[in-house]
Amino acid sequence: MIRLVAAAFALAAFCGSVGAGISYEEDIPAFRPGVDSYGVKHGARGEWLGGRFVVSVPEGRGFIMEYSRYPGMKPFRGADEIVVAADSEGTGEATALLALSEFPHGRKKQKTFYAPLARETRFKVKLNPQKKYQLEMIGVRREEKDGKPWQIAFESLRGVFNTTKAEALRVEAETGNPLHIVREGRGEKPVLAIRNAAQERIAAYGALKMTGFHGDTFDVPVGVSLDGGQVAEIPVADVAKKGVWKIGGELKADDGSVVQVDTRFAVMDCHGKTPKQPRGTFRLGVHWHIQRYSDEDRRLAAAAIVACGAKLTRADIANMASVQSGGPDCWDFARSDALMETVEANGLSIDAIIFRTPKWAAMPDKLTNSNWKVWSLGRPLPGTFERFCEGFARHYGTRIDYYEIGNEWDLPSFFPGTREEAVAILREGYRGVKRGNPDCCVIPCGWAAPYVGHGNVGMHEAILRHCSDCFDVHAIHRHGPFPKYVESIHRFFELRKRMGVSGKPWFSNETALTSVWSERDAALTVWKKILWAWANGSVDYIWYNLKGSGWDPKDPEQGYGLITADFRPRDTYVAFSALATVVGGAKFRRKVFDGDGRYWFEFEKDGDMVLTPWLDEKELDVSVKTDAESAMRVDVMGNRARLPVANGKVSFGVSSEPCAIVLGHATFADVDEASMRALNPAAPAALEIPPDSPDRKPDFVLDSHGQVHDFFEGNPAERERLWKGPKDNSAKVWLAKDVRGLRIRVEVEDDAHCGPPANAERNEGDSVEVAIADQHGNGQQRFCFAPTERSGTSTRYDALVPYDESSGFAAKTLEDGIRFNLMVNDNDGDGRDATIEIVPNTFHSKDMSAAPVVRFTK
Repeated sequence: MIRLVAAAFALAAFCGSVGAGISYEEDIPAFRPGVDSYGVKHGARGEWLGGRFVVSVPEGRGFIMEYSRYPGMKPFRGADEIVVAADSEGTGEATALLALSEFPHGRKKQKTFYAPLARETRFKVKLNPQKKYQLEMIGVRREEKDGKPWQIAFESLRGVFNTTKAEALRVEAETGNPLHIVREGRGEKPVLAIRNAAQERIAAYGALKMTGFHGDTFDVPVGVSLDGGQVAEIPVADVAKKGVWKIGGELKADDGSVVQVDTRFAVMDCHGKTPKQPRGTFRLGVHWHIQRYSDEDRRLAAAAIVACGAKLTRADIANMASVQSGGPDCWDFARSDALMETVEANGLSIDAIIFRTPKWAAMPDKLTNSNWKVWSLGRPLPGTFERFCEGFARHYGTRIDYYEIGNEWDLPSFFPGTREEAVAILREGYRGVKRGNPDCCVIPCGWAAPYVGHGNVGMHEAILRHCSDCFDVHAIHRHGPFPKYVESIHRFFELRKRMGVSGKPWFSNETALTSVWSERDAALTVWKKILWAWANGSVDYIWYNLKGSGWDPKDPEQGYGLITADFRPRDTYVAFSALATVVGGAKFRRKVFDGDGRYWFEFEKDGDMVLTPWLDEKELDVSVKTDAESAMRVDVMGNRARLPVANGKVSFGVSSEPCAIVLGHATFADVDEASMRALNPAAPAALEIPPDSPDRKPDFVLDSHGQVHDFFEGNPAERERLWKGPKDNSAKVWLAKDVRGLRIRVEVEDDAHCGPPANAERNEGDSVEVAIADQHGNGQQRFCFAPTERSGTSTRYDALVPYDESSGFAAKTLEDGIRFNLMVNDNDGDGRDATIEIVPNTFHSKDMSAAPVVRFTK
């Protein structure tokens, strides 16, 4: 690598109009060792041999190799030509095909190209260089029909690009390690690496900005002149403050063209390998799609898990379909053994998902269905799964901490069967595991939610009714924001109590918040969900996911992951690592507050006391009485600040951002009287609404993810139906009082308007619902309104709630003040997808205590 020093040079070098562009070639990393998710179809088999990806076709005319599964392909700029280098044997006359999709729109905009198969097959794709694309498929069609076997060995895939000079620059933050983190004591310094991918010289300059988690900024001035293939390393600020540091802005090249820079690195607590922690110790864990990674990425992923302090993973290292693919007497543990060795060598424990039906064991009636999921995720032939579980548990025993049978069976996409079939599978699996090793621990799949309002309704309850004796630990998921998670887990507790299984341990074994909405919110949610689950009895905790499954900035599923698809740290990664540092291996002591917008949990670690407080809506300075010898505040990124201990008290601020207060060698920490009074929730102040006027600002604005209730948030198969931002569904609300009653005006932004079907309730289409009660929350009334007009993507609702003396809603009620809540239903054509509410997740309850009080000024 060539190290260049940035220098200022004459601005005249950048004068003139944008040039016609330059041409260059660059590799597109389509073939990598160990990737088993290419999805080679039509009877062919792919494997990595001698540095090439070799596809063997036993017979037939051809095959296709799909890239649409995880981990997908990193998007690349539009090329003029795509070149596939491959050696073929026995193909004869053949045609190669290549499918690309426009990024980030996916397969809806897929384009397929064809060219005669050659040593270097050249596809004239003529893609737009201003857009990005992803590789979806490579295939070969043979012209001969002789049925003879043949092979093709893929070597590389290159793009021929015609772009501006600026677009030929590759700009990334580097730290000297592939995790892109700065590790303490390693002498690592972050730099901005700028590579010229073209063959001709490029000069570029710009004033970039480096921004930290808490808003700290540093300038990164850039001025370089690079020969073809040359790399410059621009030093950036040597920051000590922990967190993810994002570098962004524009670079301008000497032809006048501009490229946007968006890269990142992290400064963080970095953990090392330690021995496995046994069950019974609360462990912070991460979901890991271990079987989908290349060999190189698997090693790097293991290093990432260790570095963030996780001690538990959830992964499908093996199942019946992979271990017994060849039949009931064929047992192949080679691959699962290798994956287990990777897990154990890094001091990690595992929750293993073990259910998947091989084709030979599928029920005959399910094989007739064209959808492979029906037999692959459906019930196997009676007795076959039980025998598999027995052999599997005998082989691994307690090396596997949790044997998880299935995944989210309350969603049809993960279980296309009946309740009776689910009960039979679980009974067989439990008997088999316990016969293989009675000390093994069985989980009856992690449920997406306590209940789901679509799909396999009642499946969860049926399992508890008929199979409460067939599992050891009760697992639950529930993605989404922290308030929704808490609400769902309380319903989960109610379900457990009603079904008589409250005595069984429970496990929050897959839950997170996608970073698509806000990386910051997701980072705060890491602390909130883990601490709350721990304090409320979860035996362990697993965050979903380790690594993003793609690069689409608008796809919620691809936004899950502590790190990005190309191993760059998200805010969640640093937050997870900081929490593991402060409470990893600790013992839970007690709840100080748990609800009403106040959370404060107490732990003990290494002789110190650790307090973890946060508030939902307000900020307070509080004090605790303690015998601590020292005190320190740790923020969500792991930054530490000493706190004074004076007269047996420690004072600190509490806000919506969780923190940890570490009290050295303390034996008690009690909130003092003044702080206790301040922390007790007070009645909310009334919203004073002035007289109506044409230019008045809205009284309520509904446009954030925290106000949304997604009915499909727990179902990745329906992620297209999730709320995608204010253009998908948002609202402004105005209230006014007149002689007839309460006037309501709502302006909704909705990209796809859909009214209710004939003879259906109004709330089954796009509509507005209102709940009102008196200022004390009594006399609740509900109303549903249809739209009054639609223009473009905007819908207006004008409604009146008339006075009704019989119900208690009178003019005086409005004068005294009312509790008010409003919900906008969103239906894009397939039923209700989501709602957005003033007070989220409370509209359908009878409790109006959380609704704001509204009063009208004269």
